[in-house]
Amino acid sequence: MGGFQEQCEALLMHLAETDFADRDVTGFLDGLGVATPGQHDMVDYLAKSGLVENIRSLGAADCRLTGEGRAAADALIRQRPVRRVAELQARMLRWVDQDDDVADWSGFCASDQVVCLGHRFTARDVEHQAEFLYDAGLIRAVPSWGVAKGTLRPELTANGRDCLLHGGDVAAYLGTRGQTTTTTYNNTTSRDTHIGTVNNSQLAVNSSHFSQTQNNEVAPGYEDLAAAVRRLLTQLPAHAELTDEAREEIQEAAEETLETITAADPKPRKVRRMVDGIVGALSRAATALGQQALEGAGVATHQWTEEHTQLLLNALPM
Repeated sequence: MGGFQEQCEALLMHLAETDFADRDVTGFLDGLGVATPGQHDMVDYLAKSGLVENIRSLGAADCRLTGEGRAAADALIRQRPVRRVAELQARMLRWVDQDDDVADWSGFCASDQVVCLGHRFTARDVEHQAEFLYDAGLIRAVPSWGVAKGTLRPELTANGRDCLLHGGDVAAYLGTRGQTTTTTYNNTTSRDTHIGTVNNSQLAVNSSHFSQTQNNEVAPGYEDLAAAVRRLLTQLPAHAELTDEAREEIQEAAEETLETITAADPKPRKVRRMVDGIVGALSRAATALGQQALEGAGVATHQWTEEHTQLLLNALPM
């Protein structure tokens, strides 16, 4: 599973989430495919870094977290939801790029690519992200009734290849493409008329469903939160089931949060209030979608509001 650094991070999180008496370092690393010599090397490396105490016994690799290791593990755990989604998106793009004849995502789901940070992605995770990559214009696929977008015969678009050339970070790539330098809102004739420069100065006219992502410098400590908010804004236009009121409330709260954490020395209490505002807007949107979800419509968007609520809360610095 993954490279050495990823395996080290997975071990730190495993130690933090497992009672000391129940820990099984050897068994956990066996599950990651790390051979015995490599297990000792990993524990030695983490011990030299001051993150674990090496307590090897009877020749088996074993360790426990130091105070510094506990802090590092807790930070990794808070970042994990955002990092897992970002890693899944990048792996899916690379998978399609490596094969010119991908029928669907079944091969990807059966590969070791679905294991990341000690967790296994589900087929539903893959389907959800394939739909997002399709809507974002990074992959194309054959449309078919009853099949999720981005599922059949997926292949990279020119933008998808460009994203990989820039490192494969989908949120960062889409955020850069959506960077706005000048914005004008014109509501003199109709509440649904907006004129603004979005997506590298392309004009959006008569559209109530567009969002912008600004990449101003983020205050130290709020990088994960900024990434989560930008991801929310990037994905917001794809959820057509949201009412205009819900969409505008979410967008306004998210943009105010970005403005706060890109200002000099943001106050933690104010940032928390800003995030609570986004969470509240998402909660109200989910409630409005409740009946649709029961009837089978809007399920993905309802799930999206719940996922992003958790992502935002996990991204808040302690």
